[in-house]
Amino acid sequence: MGWHLNEARHLLADLDTPPSLAAAIRFDAWLRNEAQANDTDRVPAKRICQYGPNCVRDSRDLRAALAILAERGRARMEEDGRRRCVAINPVLLDDRLWPSETWDTEAVKSKARARRAFKPTAA
Repeated sequence: MGWHLNEARHLLADLDTPPSLAAAIRFDAWLRNEAQANDTDRVPAKRICQYGPNCVRDSRDLRAALAILAERGRARMEEDGRRRCVAINPVLLDDRLWPSETWDTEAVKSKARARRAFKPTAA
């Protein structure tokens, strides 16, 4: 019965989530999976446009989702000459965190305080 209540809560939360935030959440999950699959903390922007979720393949939607993630200290765009990539906060790639904890900023605050290497840059 607990599982059913949790699923109902999850589905109802999706209905109440603004589209821009829902896109950022999907993008965040995809970024973490992609980074962990490739054993890196950066994902090239070209790869995002080709293989990322449909909700961020347009450059305006990508910028909007990244603004939300940067505001929460989860990811940021980095540019090196003409190369652009999205850097993911290394704290979020820690395998010891449960997936539900990683979107909840409060759950990672203690680890985030310990690792100040990832500082969002002003856009």
